[in-house]
Amino acid sequence: MRVLRSCLFVLALATISVGLLVDTTHAADARNFNPADIMSDFVMTNKNSMTEAQIQSFLKNKVNCNDTNLSKVNRDASGYYLINSSGIRLNYNVQNGHFVCMPDENFGGETATRIIWQAGQDYNINPQVLIVLLQKEQGLISDSWPNSVQYRSATGYGCPDTAACDSEYYGFKNQVRNAARFFRAYQDNNPGWYKPYWTGSNTIKWHPNSGCGTSSVNIANRATASLYSYTPYRPNQAALNAQYGTGDSCSSYGNRNFWLYFTDWFGSTSYTVTGSIGKYYNSIGGENSILGRPIANQNPTCRWGYYQRFENGYIIGKWDTGYWATRGSIRTQYVSVGTEHGVLGFPVADEYQVIRSGNKQYFEFGYIVGKWDTKYWSVRGSIRTQYDAQDMEGGKLGFPLNNESSAPGGGNQQLFENGSIVGRWDTKYWVVGGKVSEHYKTIGGPGSVVGYPLQPELATQTGSYQRFNNGYIIGKSQTGYWVVRGNIRAHYATLGAEHGELGFPTGSEFVENNQYRQDFENGYIIGKNGSYTHYIY
Repeated sequence: MRVLRSCLFVLALATISVGLLVDTTHAADARNFNPADIMSDFVMTNKNSMTEAQIQSFLKNKVNCNDTNLSKVNRDASGYYLINSSGIRLNYNVQNGHFVCMPDENFGGETATRIIWQAGQDYNINPQVLIVLLQKEQGLISDSWPNSVQYRSATGYGCPDTAACDSEYYGFKNQVRNAARFFRAYQDNNPGWYKPYWTGSNTIKWHPNSGCGTSSVNIANRATASLYSYTPYRPNQAALNAQYGTGDSCSSYGNRNFWLYFTDWFGSTSYTVTGSIGKYYNSIGGENSILGRPIANQNPTCRWGYYQRFENGYIIGKWDTGYWATRGSIRTQYVSVGTEHGVLGFPVADEYQVIRSGNKQYFEFGYIVGKWDTKYWSVRGSIRTQYDAQDMEGGKLGFPLNNESSAPGGGNQQLFENGSIVGRWDTKYWVVGGKVSEHYKTIGGPGSVVGYPLQPELATQTGSYQRFNNGYIIGKSQTGYWVVRGNIRAHYATLGAEHGELGFPTGSEFVENNQYRQDFENGYIIGKNGSYTHYIY
């Protein structure tokens, strides 16, 4: 692989850009540069580190694209230009009285953002690596008046130290995609690529001047090997002590600047899995486990806990709950209820399989359970207590169909496959299931005329009934289920209710001749103002 001429020295542009791009309150310290591990393979291949929208936002925030100082360039019939010291014409794009910078430039109908993101996706390379490469090589991230030659050799691909850049690789898109392709070839150990450096012991120059000598570097991973193959020099101590500045005559800066920019902009170049998270991660198989490889470092969270993100989920926990994985559909539901900050708190166990190909995971204050056709929902609090008493997903209610929600009158309710659990502090929580549940839903549930349940559904003769705040729902398959309440209910009870001569109700209460009437199997009850009578057919 041809090495990159522009990586060797600190360019004036890079020096100028330091004030624009580095947050000095959290700046990286070049003295922490590790020549054996410039970047981990995990970081290099994290293609989902940024969305396309996040890339565009980042690029726009790193440069003021409104440079109106056109006096620093010349103009002729072809446009704005300068001639550099090599006699090459540098063309500038000027629109609406200002230079057009990279985030606003058009490259054959595509934006820089789209080209960077797509290259990352196609080659499974971190787009942040490509962003840093564009800055390291040509200063394009910070440049408010970039020129055609910078775009032509944007990532320095095919630009050796000893010759002109190869025209085969000219063009912004060509440069970005070939750089991503190169890094991918190293990750895949593609035998068709020349690889002057590989993992293990390597002899690496300090500088193109052979008189500056060499050093031995025990390269830890393929990502670091690829960075040395792209820029084949190790920064000496003078370069590292200088931070973004100039070292001595044997200093080189390409890999130093790459590490500094990445660390300042995006954080650590190595994802490590340590401590309690590392212990759990290793116990489930490390990067060969269901979680895959880490794609971020460990971070603190509430209540002295920690979490870390992996390709296929998270590990999260604290000292008194232990550390556990959350992933897939359960993770999606966990996020929707606020993760560890929300109503469920921290996980206390791993996900496991339950009946009917479902899955379940326990948390401090409840659990998430579900399957592919019901989706996954949380169950907690008083509803959970009643659900547990019904044998949970293995009982008559089946799996939940939504999360707990508030109900009219200050209570809460949750739907399940075969009914619901409804209640409030003064009524307790009860299952409303079967045919009672069907009628309860049609009349409006806890917001209806009967209100909240006060007891479980009970069997009676060939039917069943359930008591509510303001009446009963009662019935059997032959008559259907109906509300019986108020004065009609009181009179019905004196007759023995469904055990008496009227039998089961056959419809709802209705108004007839300014009186309230309800029909039953063998007659009806009618009346008003507290005076009710019944008639038998």
